[in-house]
Amino acid sequence: QKGPNLKPIILGSKDDKALVFRNFINKGNARSIGVSFPGNMNLIFDASNMALASFWSGEFVDVAPMWHGRGVRDIAPISSDIVPLPLDLQFAELASPEAKWPVELNRNSNQTRTHSLRFRGYKLDKNRYPTFMYTLGDIVFEDRFDPLPEQAGIKRTIKIKGQSDTLYFRAATDEISKKDNSYTLPNCTMTI
Repeated sequence: QKGPNLKPIILGSKDDKALVFRNFINKGNARSIGVSFPGNMNLIFDASNMALASFWSGEFVDVAPMWHGRGVRDIAPISSDIVPLPLDLQFAELASPEAKWPVELNRNSNQTRTHSLRFRGYKLDKNRYPTFMYTLGDIVFEDRFDPLPEQAGIKRTIKIKGQSDTLYFRAATDEISKKDNSYTLPNCTMTI
Protein backbone atom coordinates (compact mmCIF):
# COMPACT_ATOMS: atom_id res chain seq x y z
CA GLN A 1 0.00 0.00 0.00
CA LYS A 2 1.03 3.58 -0.56
CA GLY A 3 -0.13 7.00 0.51
CA PRO A 4 -2.81 7.91 3.04
CA ASN A 5 -4.50 4.48 2.90
CA LEU A 6 -1.86 2.86 5.10
CA LYS A 7 -3.26 1.10 8.15
CA PRO A 8 -1.67 2.83 11.19
CA ILE A 9 0.78 0.96 13.41
CA ILE A 10 0.73 3.02 16.62
CA LEU A 11 3.60 2.66 19.07
CA GLY A 12 3.26 3.76 22.66
CA SER A 13 3.71 2.72 26.26
CA LYS A 14 1.94 -0.42 27.48
CA ASP A 15 1.29 -2.11 30.82
CA ASP A 16 2.49 0.92 32.86
CA LYS A 17 5.90 0.66 31.20
CA ALA A 18 7.56 3.39 29.15
CA LEU A 19 8.58 2.72 25.55
CA VAL A 20 11.98 3.95 24.34
CA PHE A 21 12.12 4.41 20.56
CA ARG A 22 15.40 5.04 18.76
CA ASN A 23 15.00 5.99 15.13
CA PHE A 24 14.94 9.07 12.95
CA ILE A 25 12.17 11.08 14.57
CA ASN A 26 10.80 14.24 13.01
CA LYS A 27 11.16 17.25 15.37
CA GLY A 28 14.59 15.96 16.44
CA ASN A 29 17.87 15.07 14.75
CA ALA A 30 19.66 11.86 13.80
CA ARG A 31 20.41 11.05 17.45
CA SER A 32 16.89 11.55 18.76
CA ILE A 33 15.51 9.19 21.38
CA GLY A 34 11.73 9.13 21.75
CA VAL A 35 10.06 8.11 25.00
CA SER A 36 6.37 7.29 25.46
CA PHE A 37 5.26 7.25 29.10
CA PRO A 38 2.11 5.74 30.62
CA GLY A 39 -0.67 8.33 30.59
CA ASN A 40 0.11 9.46 27.02
CA MET A 41 2.97 11.85 27.83
CA ASN A 42 5.81 11.72 25.30
CA LEU A 43 9.14 13.40 24.66
CA ILE A 44 12.15 13.46 22.38
CA PHE A 45 15.62 13.66 23.92
CA ASP A 46 18.44 14.96 21.70
CA ALA A 47 21.52 12.77 22.33
CA SER A 48 23.74 15.11 20.29
CA ASN A 49 23.19 18.13 22.51
CA MET A 50 21.93 16.38 25.67
CA ALA A 51 18.73 18.42 25.65
CA LEU A 52 14.98 17.97 25.70
CA ALA A 53 13.96 18.56 22.06
CA SER A 54 10.15 18.40 22.36
CA PHE A 55 7.26 16.92 24.32
CA TRP A 56 3.55 16.33 23.79
CA SER A 57 0.48 14.66 25.22
CA GLY A 58 -1.48 12.06 23.27
CA GLU A 59 -0.51 9.17 21.03
CA PHE A 60 3.20 8.61 20.39
CA VAL A 61 4.17 7.67 16.80
CA ASP A 62 2.75 5.83 13.80
CA VAL A 63 5.46 3.53 12.37
CA ALA A 64 3.38 2.20 9.45
CA PRO A 65 5.44 4.19 6.87
CA MET A 66 8.53 2.20 7.92
CA TRP A 67 6.92 -1.06 6.78
CA HIS A 68 5.71 -0.04 3.32
CA GLY A 69 7.66 0.51 0.13
CA ARG A 70 11.16 1.68 0.88
CA GLY A 71 10.20 3.09 4.23
CA VAL A 72 10.78 6.67 5.33
CA ARG A 73 13.66 8.52 6.86
CA ASP A 74 11.69 10.24 9.63
CA ILE A 75 8.86 9.01 11.81
CA ALA A 76 6.61 11.87 12.90
CA PRO A 77 4.91 12.23 16.28
CA ILE A 78 1.14 11.87 15.94
CA SER A 79 0.07 14.93 17.92
CA SER A 80 -0.28 18.39 16.46
CA ASP A 81 0.21 19.87 19.97
CA ILE A 82 3.96 19.31 20.15
CA VAL A 83 5.93 21.75 22.30
CA PRO A 84 9.17 22.16 20.36
CA LEU A 85 12.29 23.36 22.14
CA PRO A 86 15.45 24.68 20.50
CA LEU A 87 17.90 21.97 19.45
CA ASP A 88 20.52 23.67 21.53
CA LEU A 89 22.97 22.87 24.30
CA GLN A 90 21.63 23.32 27.80
CA PHE A 91 24.90 22.88 29.73
CA ALA A 92 28.20 24.62 29.04
CA GLU A 93 31.32 25.74 30.84
CA LEU A 94 31.85 29.47 30.26
CA ALA A 95 34.59 31.86 31.28
CA SER A 96 31.88 34.35 32.33
CA PRO A 97 28.08 34.71 32.17
CA GLU A 98 28.54 37.04 29.16
CA ALA A 99 30.69 34.57 27.18
CA LYS A 100 29.40 33.26 23.87
CA TRP A 101 27.34 30.09 24.26
CA PRO A 102 28.93 27.09 22.47
CA VAL A 103 27.59 26.01 19.11
CA GLU A 104 25.22 23.09 19.25
CA LEU A 105 25.98 19.96 17.25
CA ASN A 106 23.64 19.66 14.29
CA ARG A 107 24.49 16.63 12.21
CA ASN A 108 22.55 18.09 9.29
CA SER A 109 25.03 20.95 8.83
CA ASN A 110 28.74 21.51 8.48
CA GLN A 111 29.12 22.99 11.96
CA THR A 112 32.10 21.99 14.05
CA ARG A 113 31.47 20.84 17.59
CA THR A 114 32.51 23.56 20.03
CA HIS A 115 31.69 21.71 23.23
CA SER A 116 32.82 18.58 25.03
CA LEU A 117 29.45 17.15 26.08
CA ARG A 118 29.43 13.40 25.41
CA PHE A 119 26.44 11.05 25.50
CA ARG A 120 27.07 7.97 27.67
CA GLY A 121 23.84 6.06 27.07
CA TYR A 122 20.87 5.53 29.34
CA LYS A 123 19.68 3.13 32.01
CA LEU A 124 16.12 1.89 32.47
CA ASP A 125 14.31 1.42 35.77
CA LYS A 126 11.79 -1.38 36.43
CA ASN A 127 9.10 0.54 34.50
CA ARG A 128 11.51 1.21 31.61
CA TYR A 129 11.76 4.94 32.41
CA PRO A 130 15.13 6.04 31.05
CA THR A 131 17.77 8.08 32.83
CA PHE A 132 20.04 9.66 30.22
CA MET A 133 23.73 9.84 31.10
CA TYR A 134 26.31 12.24 29.69
CA THR A 135 29.54 13.96 30.66
CA LEU A 136 31.18 17.35 30.29
CA GLY A 137 34.84 16.83 31.06
CA ASP A 138 34.89 15.28 34.55
CA ILE A 139 31.31 16.28 35.34
CA VAL A 140 28.76 13.44 35.15
CA PHE A 141 25.07 14.09 34.52
CA GLU A 142 22.07 11.83 35.09
CA ASP A 143 18.98 13.30 33.42
CA ARG A 144 15.55 11.80 34.13
CA PHE A 145 12.04 12.73 33.00
CA ASP A 146 8.81 11.68 34.69
CA PRO A 147 5.26 12.43 33.50
CA LEU A 148 3.14 14.55 35.82
CA PRO A 149 0.09 12.43 36.72
CA GLU A 150 -2.21 15.36 37.54
CA GLN A 151 -1.62 17.36 34.35
CA ALA A 152 -0.12 17.24 30.88
CA GLY A 153 3.53 17.89 31.62
CA ILE A 154 6.85 16.40 32.62
CA LYS A 155 9.18 16.72 35.59
CA ARG A 156 12.89 16.78 34.82
CA THR A 157 15.46 15.80 37.46
CA ILE A 158 19.15 16.34 36.71
CA LYS A 159 21.76 14.93 39.08
CA ILE A 160 25.24 16.39 38.70
CA LYS A 161 28.38 14.68 40.05
CA GLY A 162 31.55 16.72 40.03
CA GLN A 163 32.40 20.36 40.52
CA SER A 164 32.86 23.35 38.29
CA ASP A 165 32.83 27.07 39.01
CA THR A 166 32.13 27.75 35.34
CA LEU A 167 29.19 25.40 34.67
CA TYR A 168 26.01 27.03 33.38
CA PHE A 169 22.55 25.64 32.60
CA ARG A 170 20.42 27.42 30.00
CA ALA A 171 16.77 26.47 30.49
CA ALA A 172 15.41 28.59 27.64
CA THR A 173 16.35 31.19 25.06
CA ASP A 174 12.96 32.79 24.43
CA GLU A 175 11.16 35.68 26.11
CA ILE A 176 10.67 34.56 29.72
CA SER A 177 8.32 35.92 32.39
CA LYS A 178 8.42 34.88 36.05
CA LYS A 179 5.67 34.49 38.64
CA ASP A 180 6.41 32.82 42.00
CA ASN A 181 8.31 29.58 41.19
CA SER A 182 7.05 29.38 37.59
CA TYR A 183 8.66 30.67 34.42
CA THR A 184 6.45 31.09 31.36
CA LEU A 185 7.64 30.93 27.77
CA PRO A 186 5.40 31.41 24.72
CA ASN A 187 4.77 27.63 24.39
CA CYS A 188 5.18 26.22 27.89
CA THR A 189 5.55 26.85 31.63
CA MET A 190 8.45 25.65 33.78
CA THR A 191 8.28 25.39 37.56
CA ILE A 192 11.57 25.37 39.44
